[in-house]
Amino acid sequence: MSKRDPLRPYMNVIDDMLAQMFREDPSFKPQGGQLGENDMDYDTDEKSMAKLRRHLRNAREEYYRYKR
Repeated sequence: MSKRDPLRPYMNVIDDMLAQMFREDPSFKPQGGQLGENDMDYDTDEKSMAKLRRHLRNAREEYYRYKR
């Protein structure tokens, strides 16, 4: 995504969430998991970026729930 893309601030939030996960848990290694048919089907609009962030937040919560 270009630095001048109007949706770049949304992507930065998602990048920051991942960076925080790496800092909190150095053993965290994203492996893709089981991708469904629509898992990578995100448009480039605010609604889609919000959906991607929500999915990441849910995946992070599930990861830490099983890690305990």
